[in-house]
Amino acid sequence: YGKDLPCITYAWNLLFDLVYNNTQVEECWGMVRTPLQYRPWFRTSPSFCDQAFYNTTRMLDAWQSLVDCSTHITDLDPFNFDLVDVGREVLANRFVDVLYQFSVGYEASDIDDVQ
Repeated sequence: YGKDLPCITYAWNLLFDLVYNNTQVEECWGMVRTPLQYRPWFRTSPSFCDQAFYNTTRMLDAWQSLVDCSTHITDLDPFNFDLVDVGREVLANRFVDVLYQFSVGYEASDIDDVQ
């Protein structure tokens, strides 16, 4: 991005290790789909290709590092694209977690989990 910032280096090292250097993706034809791409359904556990093939907590760390850098890089389109794209992935991962928790609660008639 034209600046040597530790937060950028940290974020891209995480992304390289988590996503761009991962071989499990081949089993899902090159991508993992999120439930946002499917018709509505209830499942109490994800199928293999519904699950992220990387540690989603570390992906959140990468996004947080990019957010931290955003105060130093304000109007650079490639950075803004990456910031939004990684953020979209983090939110999609979180949606999967919440959806399965909701589904388990619904199947168990547990109103607290559904709420």
